[in-house]
Amino acid sequence: MNLTTGSAAVLAVAALVSMNASNAQVQPTPGPGSGVVNVVGKVEIANIPDVAAIQRGEWKVAVANTPDVRVTALPPLSFVRTGGRYEVTWPGGEKDTVRVVHAGSGGWVGVESAATSRTRWVNLGNARAVEELR
Repeated sequence: MNLTTGSAAVLAVAALVSMNASNAQVQPTPGPGSGVVNVVGKVEIANIPDVAAIQRGEWKVAVANTPDVRVTALPPLSFVRTGGRYEVTWPGGEKDTVRVVHAGSGGWVGVESAATSRTRWVNLGNARAVEELR
């Protein structure tokens, strides 16, 4: 097939017009070709598959890359004084009102419990909070 110069020019222009028409062009107002279309009325979406997502088996949760922490010596509990009354909150959240009768070392103190009036030894270093009562 033999093309004349005029026919070749027409084909080149048609190819350029076709390429520009196929590219997504942004228009200043919503409508076809703008990428934004306003929908008015009711929209129904069909052929949605059922999704039944349930957990099967055991959940396994792990904390990785945590440093190994060991407490070898507690600082002295200098704020605790013999004869003082304290409200102690233990790690589980239970509270205990005590009067210190002996101060030991390493966090150990001899106390009288307000509930039992008996002397016992407790380690205040294990407490979550110790509050002095006045």
